[in-house]
Amino acid sequence: MKISNTAAVLSLSIAAFAGSANAALELVTNGNFETGTFAGWTLTGDADRAIVGGQNENGNVAQFRAYYATGIEQQLTANVGDVVHVSFQMRVRNGYVQNGWGGTEDNNFKAYLGSLLLADVNNVGTGWFSTSGHTFTFDVTVADLNPTLKFSFYNHDTAPSWGYMWLDNVSVVPAPGAAALLGLAGFVSARRRRA
Repeated sequence: MKISNTAAVLSLSIAAFAGSANAALELVTNGNFETGTFAGWTLTGDADRAIVGGQNENGNVAQFRAYYATGIEQQLTANVGDVVHVSFQMRVRNGYVQNGWGGTEDNNFKAYLGSLLLADVNNVGTGWFSTSGHTFTFDVTVADLNPTLKFSFYNHDTAPSWGYMWLDNVSVVPAPGAAALLGLAGFVSARRRRA
């Protein structure tokens, strides 16, 4: 009976810690752009065509009129070998294609965590992404000390004023299994101190 009580407490402790640890250990600053700015981020390339605005029913998004290559990046604090959960939402709008005026779907989107290529998406039609965007998720092992999270955008639609790419809800947290192990270590440590 004592073992099952201890196991139940351990399970609840790990689950509670894993959930709170992920929220507390968010590695990205301003990942949902609700500041209304690019605070915490560095713009690269054709930065004049990048804005933060209310283009999403849930609030602000980073919007890139990436007729010329542009990007956004942020250095994170993480060690080589850490396992992290990366997620973000992307949306593409090709104006001339979307409105039936002809044009091309000449676009590219890439995401990196340090030297790791997470996503490389080319020539995506507007219909591929829903109104709320497509969610990308990855569980990866960090390969570089304090890696830079980078996104690059290129959307060479026929009319430069019509092609957009949106980024939102960028998050990097310890992977759920890693947070659970942290909880287990804390539980074992607390049990040893009591003994």
